[in-house]
Amino acid sequence: MKLTFFVEGNMDEIFISNIVPKIFKQYNFSPHVYKYSQEKDEKIDNFIKSIKGIKDHTYFFFGG
Repeated sequence: MKLTFFVEGNMDEIFISNIVPKIFKQYNFSPHVYKYSQEKDEKIDNFIKSIKGIKDHTYFFFGG
């Protein structure tokens, strides 16, 4: 399974990169962190559309 985490800032990225893999260590997945705060909405939308086309790929948004 592939997981993509959309994060706003550096602290979110650090949390996802360091903590999440330890929590879900027993599962077979490869996490990916994508900082969306500086991206245009169209680019984010296109990325989400591409994720939806991939089997066993899930995404989460983290924001404040």
